Amino acid sequence: MPQNPEPNPAPITPVLEVLDDIVPKDLHDAAWQAVQQPRWFFGHGSNTGGWSRFWKMDLEDESAYSQIWELARPRCEQLAGGRLEVIRVYANGHTYGLGGEAHRDDPRDGTFTLLYYPNPEWKDGWDGETVYYDEAGEVALAVRLRPNRAVFFDSRILHVGRAPSRQCTALRVTVAYKLQLASGDAPAPEPENKDITVREIRRNGARQLLAFHISAERIDQEVRLRLEEMGREVKLPGFRPGQIPMEVLEQRYGHKARESAARFLIGQAFDTLIPRSSVPGQMDLKSGQADGPIEIEVSVTQMGLLEVGDLNEIELEQLTASPADLEAAGLSPQTAELHFAQHLRTQILDHLNQSIPFPILPILIQGELDTILAAAKSSGAFPEAKEEQLSVTEQLRAVAERRLRLGYILAELGRRAGVKASTGPELERFVVDQLIDGARKRERTLSVNELRALAQE
Repeated sequence: MPQNPEPNPAPITPVLEVLDDIVPKDLHDAAWQAVQQPRWFFGHGSNTGGWSRFWKMDLEDESAYSQIWELARPRCEQLAGGRLEVIRVYANGHTYGLGGEAHRDDPRDGTFTLLYYPNPEWKDGWDGETVYYDEAGEVALAVRLRPNRAVFFDSRILHVGRAPSRQCTALRVTVAYKLQLASGDAPAPEPENKDITVREIRRNGARQLLAFHISAERIDQEVRLRLEEMGREVKLPGFRPGQIPMEVLEQRYGHKARESAARFLIGQAFDTLIPRSSVPGQMDLKSGQADGPIEIEVSVTQMGLLEVGDLNEIELEQLTASPADLEAAGLSPQTAELHFAQHLRTQILDHLNQSIPFPILPILIQGELDTILAAAKSSGAFPEAKEEQLSVTEQLRAVAERRLRLGYILAELGRRAGVKASTGPELERFVVDQLIDGARKRERTLSVNELRALAQE
C-alpha cells in the first residue's frame, strides 16, 4: 500500500473468514471452563464512549486461550499476509437486553480481530449473531454463534454483537484476540502511542478525578478516516461518487466528523486508561470542542475501594401467613412462597440502591433507558399520548439508573465474595441470597385481604 494514499482511495475488500471447529473438543471445553472463573466485571462497552455496557473478563494469562491462538495462528497469518502479534485477549459477556453497538475494533491498517465462540451450546432462537456491515452501512454478513466457531476479520470492519433473545438462558460469550501485523510486516509501522494520556488530579477515597489529553494529531487522523468514509457514501451535486475533494468534505462535514472522532477517542481513553471496575460519573470538556487537542476531566468511582457498610446489619420484613388464610385467599403455599421471597429480594435491592450512592455518567443511564424504552414499545406497554410518554419516560429513567447502579454493586460484591457465576443473573441471585441469609428479619403475618391483594399482583 502506498505510504501517502490519495484522499479517496478505491475501496478494498477487507479480510473476513468464518472458521469452524478450529480446536479439539478438549481444548474447547477448557476454554469454556476458563470463562467460568469469578473474574467477570461489569461496565465494558463495545462502541467506546457509547451507551452499551456488558460483562468483560481479561484472558491474557489463560493457557487455554494461548493454545487456541497457536492453533489458529497459521491460518490467520495466511489471511493477514504476515506475522501477527497479540495485543490483547479478553472475553465479552452478553445477556438479554445487554447488546453492543456497531463499532470498529481498530481504525489502523494492519490490525485484525479473531473472535472465538467458547459456548458449549447455542440453541436456535437464542439469537446473539455477530453482524458485519459494508461501507454503505448495510448488513453484509450475520454470523451465527456456533460452539467452537471463530471469525477472523480486518479490525476496520464495522460490526456489532447482538444480545441474546429473551428465551436464552446462557451467557453469550465471545473471546476477542486483538492482533496487529508484527514489526517489519506491518504496512505502516507506528511509534508507541502517546497521543492519549491521563493524569490524576485528586483522589478522595473511592472517588478519583482524572484529566485526559488527546493530541490534535490523533484527532485529525480520526477525523480524516470519518471524512473518507463519508466521501464514499454521500452524494453531492457536481461530484462523482467517491470523488469528493477532502476540502469540500471538511467544509460540509468537518464538525460532524470531529464530534464522532472525539466520542470514539474519549471512549478509547475510558476503556484503556480508567482503572478497572471503575464507574465514570461526570465528564467535563475543558477544551478542544472545535479544534486543537481535547482536554477533559472525568470523575470516576473505583468500586473496589467503595465503602459498602456492614451489610449484616440489614433488617428485613419477612412475610408469613397461616395455611387457613392462604386457602381463604385462594393462594397456594408455593405461590405465596414465591411472593414472600421476592419481597425479601426487593428489600435487599432497595437497600443497596439507596445506601451505596455514586454518580453514573448520564450517557450510560440514557443507554440503559433506551433499552428499556425499546422493550416497552415492542411489547405495546408504552403510552401513545405525548404527555403520558414524557411522564413514563422519566419514571423509567429512574429505573434505568437503579438497574445500572445495582449491576455495578452486585458485580463488586460478587467479586469481593469470590463468587463463581457464569451469568449476571446467576451472580445477582447468589449475592442477594447471601445477603438475605445474613440479614436480621422481623416477621409480619399477612391478613386474608392482604393475601388476596398479593394474588392480584
